[in-house]
Amino acid sequence: MSSEERIFKALADPQKQEALAVLLENIDAVKDLVVFLSELRNSGVFELLAAGIAAAKALSADLITSRDFAEKFAKFAELASAASAAASNTEGIACISKAVSGANASRPVGIYGLLQALQDPDVQRGLGYIVSIVKVLGSCLASRQQ
Repeated sequence: MSSEERIFKALADPQKQEALAVLLENIDAVKDLVVFLSELRNSGVFELLAAGIAAAKALSADLITSRDFAEKFAKFAELASAASAAASNTEGIACISKAVSGANASRPVGIYGLLQALQDPDVQRGLGYIVSIVKVLGSCLASRQQ
């Protein structure tokens, strides 16, 4: 069966027609999603996210069989939404990508090395950025618990 025949056969299905109509109605969102995914891939963040997802999958092997799967899935969807919002900060993504690609993972740092690194203005700026992220995260979590 040729590609054209498969397309016409698929379009004969009312459910696929409806899905295509929804897709076309949301074509701008689809375009934004494709651009976002391309930016993630090009910046190297996509590989980092893929590694994080693989680690999360390994840590939550029993997720599907647990009773609160829907709740965990909803939280994951919220996280994905937050990641999408964070991705709109292309300058931040570029800096994170540069940091990950330039990091020296083979150089261990002990407590004294950490204290010495805290004297570096670049380390202080990076920590300030991380602390601001954690502060907003904590505030968000507190507002959800009330």
